[in-house]
Amino acid sequence: MNRQKAFDTAYLGVIKKGKPSMTKGGGCVYRGPNRRKCDIGQLLTNKEAEGLDSSDDTSVRKLFRAGALPARFIEADLDFYDELQSAHDQAADTSKDFLDAFRANMATVARDYELTVPA
Repeated sequence: MNRQKAFDTAYLGVIKKGKPSMTKGGGCVYRGPNRRKCDIGQLLTNKEAEGLDSSDDTSVRKLFRAGALPARFIEADLDFYDELQSAHDQAADTSKDFLDAFRANMATVARDYELTVPA
């Protein structure tokens, strides 16, 4: 999956749900209540996401190095996937409107990687 496709999938999936993927305690998760998924969660099948949220450290980089992510997550793109994850997590942690913060964060990712934000 190229960066633009990953970006589009993550962006549109989160926008469709309209809310962050979080536990009741406020922590971000790949698979949350009400079938919500974070940016990276949008890129994983249910089987691939199984058990990821129970890890002590659920950062993309640590999960990749532990062999817990599928092969399509290549090391050369870890910075990109980290930024996708942060775009969701930082928006979820803000007191602002989640979707406004998420869109702004994703616009920054798009600019950093010369991608197009879906309409």
